[in-house]
Amino acid sequence: EYIPTEVKPFFVRTVAILGGESSGKSTLVNKLANIFNTTSAWEYGRDYVFSHLGGDEIALQYSDYDKIALGHAQYIDFAVK
Repeated sequence: EYIPTEVKPFFVRTVAILGGESSGKSTLVNKLANIFNTTSAWEYGRDYVFSHLGGDEIALQYSDYDKIALGHAQYIDFAVK
C-alpha cells in the first residue's frame, strides 16, 4: 500500500509451479495466492488449446509454443498490475 502503483511491478516476486496434468498445480497456486494475499496468473496454455485447437492437446505444434509463451507472459503482466 506504500509503494506507488507505477513501480509496483518492479517489486513483484514471481513463482513458477511445474507439474504434470491434473497434479494439483491450479489448486496449489490458488491456495498460495490466498495465504499470501496476492494474485495469480491463469495458465494460458489451457486457454490456447481450447480456443485455437478445440481442446485437442495432441494437435499442438512447435509453432504454437511461442504463442503460448507470449500469451502467458501477458497473463503474468496482467496479474502483476
